[in-house]
Amino acid sequence: MGSIVENFIRRHKKTAASLAAAIALTATFLSDLGGAWDAIKNLIGKPEPLSIIQARLTPIFRHPEMRHGREQASLSLQIRNYGQTEITLTSSVLSVTDGSGISVGEGSSKGGCTLSPNPNENNTLTIAPGQTEWITVGTHVNLLGVSSYLTEQKLSEIDVHSPNGEPFTIVDSRYVDDINRFFANTYGPDAKIKVVIRSIPSEEHVFFFNVAQGKDMYSKDGSLHHDWFIANWKEWRNRKTFAGYVCKQPIPTL
Repeated sequence: MGSIVENFIRRHKKTAASLAAAIALTATFLSDLGGAWDAIKNLIGKPEPLSIIQARLTPIFRHPEMRHGREQASLSLQIRNYGQTEITLTSSVLSVTDGSGISVGEGSSKGGCTLSPNPNENNTLTIAPGQTEWITVGTHVNLLGVSSYLTEQKLSEIDVHSPNGEPFTIVDSRYVDDINRFFANTYGPDAKIKVVIRSIPSEEHVFFFNVAQGKDMYSKDGSLHHDWFIANWKEWRNRKTFAGYVCKQPIPTL
């Protein structure tokens, strides 16, 4: 019996070795394939869970006695989390691209819902799945020349709708198209504000806002609401809240 087994092993030794080699090769291939698929997934990236619903530029230094920075504006964003897990925001960085004349402002905003570039200066803000929150980008944007467009004469032609006594929108939306043309001619038709919002642990959410393609308050596609900007430029004395929303977060302390 022993000799029969030995003969069988000798006859099938090469076949067994070939089979073992094939199994090892298949395992290696599958391992490489898995690694390649991981690389492809990393290259493609996962869908962006955050979506911008509304975007508002608010004039900062409109007081007649303010000579420096009168054309700076603060950007506020209404953000919704369409992901399956909560997202904790830590900071934001603002820059401008594809244009000239528009620039990053020298000023900055502070507040409970304001995210500066330095996460240590901010209160983190968590957005649960399906929830919507407002934030204000800490760094201002400088809209050079906008005061030459929004002259007192032009403002006298514009009627502002102010529910609860606070400027909200304008009656004639044609001025939105008008200011879009001004921005396109002044900064270029492709001038954009770029905002990078960082979240825990080390995610970056990047959004672009074309300055010359603003819309009115009825738009919920993340476009800049230029009717808000015009209304608050004219009725800056009547503004009660910083950007039309009430922050639920505490104001940072020194």
